Amino acid sequence: MREDPRLAGAARLARRYVAEGRIPPRVFEGVVRMCGLRPEESEGFKDRLRVMGISITSSKNSGRAETGTPPAPDSSRQTSSEADADERPPEEPSPDAPALRDRAELVGAVTAARRVLEEDRVWGRPGDHILDARAEVGLAALMRGDGDLDRDLDEKALAALDPQDERRRAFDAMVLHNRRLVYNLAFKFEGQGLETEDLAQHGMLGLMRAVAKFDGSRGYKFSTYATWWIRQAITRAIADEGALIRVPVHFHEKAAKVAAAERRLSTQGRSANAAAVAVHSGLTVTEVDQVRRLTYRTDSLDRQIRGDSTTTLLELVAGDERHALPSPEAQLLKDEYRRETRGLLSCLTDRREREVIERRMGWTTGDRQTLDQIGEHFGVTRERIRQIQNKAMATLHNVHVHGIEQPQGVAAEKKQKKRRRRRRRVG
Repeated sequence: MREDPRLAGAARLARRYVAEGRIPPRVFEGVVRMCGLRPEESEGFKDRLRVMGISITSSKNSGRAETGTPPAPDSSRQTSSEADADERPPEEPSPDAPALRDRAELVGAVTAARRVLEEDRVWGRPGDHILDARAEVGLAALMRGDGDLDRDLDEKALAALDPQDERRRAFDAMVLHNRRLVYNLAFKFEGQGLETEDLAQHGMLGLMRAVAKFDGSRGYKFSTYATWWIRQAITRAIADEGALIRVPVHFHEKAAKVAAAERRLSTQGRSANAAAVAVHSGLTVTEVDQVRRLTYRTDSLDRQIRGDSTTTLLELVAGDERHALPSPEAQLLKDEYRRETRGLLSCLTDRREREVIERRMGWTTGDRQTLDQIGEHFGVTRERIRQIQNKAMATLHNVHVHGIEQPQGVAAEKKQKKRRRRRRRVG
């Protein structure tokens, strides 16, 4: 029975991700999608892996993956793709926050909140003091006056109140006492297109929205609830203002998946090529290439270098010839050289031979690739790639050095040489 080449190729690809005799379900689905297997072929692929001794299960330490829940994102490199998820408050009450059971507890919380307002009036610097859960509930009650705790505040109406009004003071105190939380989160998003102060300003907007929507009767600790809104405001700001060219929010979601997959592969010490990233991110190879092509970061030449208040990036770039842009003449000569060299490869009738030479020259990806990288792309060993390269170079040598116009003439020339040797032996 003839072996299905598509299943064989899928099995070779899946074998690269085997660890302790198993592959995660995410990898299995990614391989099926990349190879374009139909549902019935997918079942055959499972049977083939089972015969090879490979099971489709998650590792013991990845219980989240076994239930189909994606792993928690790396908070140090979050982008706007998490903005929609960030709008969801936590599902379980915090054990540190008191759930209001009767009116007496609410009265005690309000008393604690008024004590905080008096201390702020005397001592000042409210950002240096962290509120306890009871004071947070009390401030939420003072902001609403006689209203219910689950009622959203009207921020415009609050802003119109007198600064000495108790409701306005309670709102301001809630915001000022949690400024440190905003900066702690803003520092985690540095280097994504916005300065720290800009991130903090957007985070403060998220904090004020959290204060207005906080329901103290549900038992949540305010800092846990506010983190979602602050993070949502910061990530939306990065998506809208963090790049010179704005791209849609859904594209940032793909960029976040690609970045997470690249970090995971880098941690494992593996090559982050497009195929591997596609398997780990749940995207196609085309989408991965598109993300990589459109997510180049821009930088200002007037940006001052850290630690030096006088040196700018422009001075460093202009003083280094390696970073200088080529002149129009040099760029024209480079393009002409590449065009002529590509013309020399037209004699190679084998598409794979031509692609191997192009990848070795760096014409496909912009960087010269090693034999191992090319072999991984074609699914063969580096020795096989070396043989293909030597064969292609021999063809180029015979065609362009010996003047043989067609590659098939190389074989004819060899036959002619053998005939000459035979005649000499007979003579």
